[in-house]
Amino acid sequence: MERHRDAGSGKRPAALVVSDVLIYREGIAAGLTRIGDIEVVGAISAEELSGALAASKVEIVFVDISRAPSREAARAARALSPPVLVIGFGMTSEDEGLAGAEAGVTAFVDHDGTITDLNLAAKRALSGIPVCPPQLTTRLLQRVAQLAARGRPEGDAHLTRREREIAALVEEGMSNKEIACALNISPATVKNHVHMILDKLNLPQRRMLMLSQIARGGRTGQGVYDSTAA
Repeated sequence: MERHRDAGSGKRPAALVVSDVLIYREGIAAGLTRIGDIEVVGAISAEELSGALAASKVEIVFVDISRAPSREAARAARALSPPVLVIGFGMTSEDEGLAGAEAGVTAFVDHDGTITDLNLAAKRALSGIPVCPPQLTTRLLQRVAQLAARGRPEGDAHLTRREREIAALVEEGMSNKEIACALNISPATVKNHVHMILDKLNLPQRRMLMLSQIARGGRTGQGVYDSTAA
């Protein structure tokens, strides 16, 4: 799903900060509030997330991905509210980053990052630009290459000709609207095909198709991950 928020609307995006460490989450919430770009509506523990999402219309969830319960909270946030952007902070290892990516984290700030870095990562994510430290990008590409080598040939065999055509265009970095124009079909039809392709190939997100193209030495399209740290 592509997100391009209206930066000129004047309305600040609402956010939750999730961590099981009270002083950690309250400090981040206070820092983001001081910057003023984001409206922090709650600083909560992982177990409080479901209720907080139901009570507030939230666009961003900041999650402490250094802790397993918070990573599960990220997964729950995406399940409860798929449009929500999940920003991971406090990453201390690439394994934590991979676990966060599998849980649906959109942008990453490691344990050396600042509140300013976290605020910038959220702004970039709101503009549709995932943020990922270089070392984690390398691991993600390796993981996608492994998945592609293990599951791609069998998956491709189950795709229809139209699905293979659309998958190739997704890999090139084209949006649903661009694919619809190129194939003279509706964006809704493209969206349905993309969902079916991801399901057949057992891929969680469309960016994994684009990453698999990079892993096989193809074009980078529109840039799946920013190679600079947040």
